[in-house]
Amino acid sequence: MRDAQGRNHSYAIVHAVIELAKALKIETVAEGVETREDLDTVEGAGCDEVQGFFFSEPVPSSEVGNVLAVCRLKCIAVAPHRTHPQPPARRESRYRGSR
Repeated sequence: MRDAQGRNHSYAIVHAVIELAKALKIETVAEGVETREDLDTVEGAGCDEVQGFFFSEPVPSSEVGNVLAVCRLKCIAVAPHRTHPQPPARRESRYRGSR
C-alpha cells in the first residue's frame, strides 16, 4: 500500500487486482495499511480485509486477543458506516497443494 493514495497509477493497479479477485471469487487482503488514507483507498477499491500498522504492530500470540478487541473498536471508530461482524470461523483452504 505504500504511497498508493498519492499516485493514480498505483490506485489503478490496486483497484484492478481487487476487481480481478472479485471476478474469480477470491477474497482480497490489503497488507501494509499504515494510515487512514491507506484504509480509505483500499476500502474505496472494495478490498475485503486489511492489515497493517494502522491497526497494530506485530505482537506475541499471547496478546492477540487484546489487540483484536482494541482493533475492533478502532474499526468502528474510523468506519462507523460499516458493519463489523465477528470474525468468521476458520475455514478450509480452497487451494490444495503441499503447504
